[in-house]
Amino acid sequence: MLGFPSVLSRKCPREPKKLLAVTHSAAAHAVSAEDWAIKTRKKETHLSRAAKPRKGRSDRGIFGAVAKGCLSEIEKTLKDNDINALNSSRETLLHVAAANGHLAVMEYLISRGAKPDVKDKKGRTPLHRAAEKGHGDAVKVLLRCGASMYSLDTEGKMPLHVAAQNSHGHVLTVLLREEARSYRNQHNFLHRAALKDESSLVERLLKSGASVDGKDERGQTALSYALSQGFENTAKVLLEAGARVDSSMAERAFNSNNPSIFKVLLEYSKDLINLKTDKVSVQREVLSMVSTPKKKNSVVEAGYLVYSK
Repeated sequence: MLGFPSVLSRKCPREPKKLLAVTHSAAAHAVSAEDWAIKTRKKETHLSRAAKPRKGRSDRGIFGAVAKGCLSEIEKTLKDNDINALNSSRETLLHVAAANGHLAVMEYLISRGAKPDVKDKKGRTPLHRAAEKGHGDAVKVLLRCGASMYSLDTEGKMPLHVAAQNSHGHVLTVLLREEARSYRNQHNFLHRAALKDESSLVERLLKSGASVDGKDERGQTALSYALSQGFENTAKVLLEAGARVDSSMAERAFNSNNPSIFKVLLEYSKDLINLKTDKVSVQREVLSMVSTPKKKNSVVEAGYLVYSK
């Protein structure tokens, strides 16, 4: 009986050590398994990255060289890169060169086959970028290589819009002159702005040299479009700039049954009733409008007194 407790006393302290060893062993296995999983994931990630085209990696150097305008470095590096490679913003090398106004780089890239009308994530072409930054000479380079002046970005803006928004009047002048040279008697920037009721842009275009009475292939002027759409503010800007009013415009305005646009015409064209062309029909329309009290007030307010026989 005296020895029995001593046996127990020898065995009891050993059990916790055994359990502790097992616990430590399990934990060690768990940690090593976790480490293995992490290492495996890292390896898989590395392999998957290696399998993908290294667009950002391989082009980082060349895009940086273009941004700096370092032509000698570009000439050395470009042979290992696609001339129309894209960065993370889907910009080409020409986008970057145009945005920075590096003319020599732009001309070199174009000579190597860079496309002038590729669009980035925002739908902008290199011409958009040059116009946005106010690089007039860069705009000229792009226009000479056939870049489209009418290309729209994702917000529906042409290079002309971004130039106007950033107050680059010299760029507007460059674009207008090129349009007048290449697209004479065609639907132009001023017509487009009038059709969209962009009165502030119309004003900027006129200040930059746009022809207020220029006609498109349909024989329409910016004013005729503004009147047909009932755009009062745009019509006022054009009339203040001296836009000519003919009888067909007057008749369209009268027939539109729009008293406010009619009043604008009367305010800015005091000789409207004295138009020689189609005088009778115009006067008939004026008289018919005067027969309505509300419309008659518009005529009187504009300073006219019309008598019918």
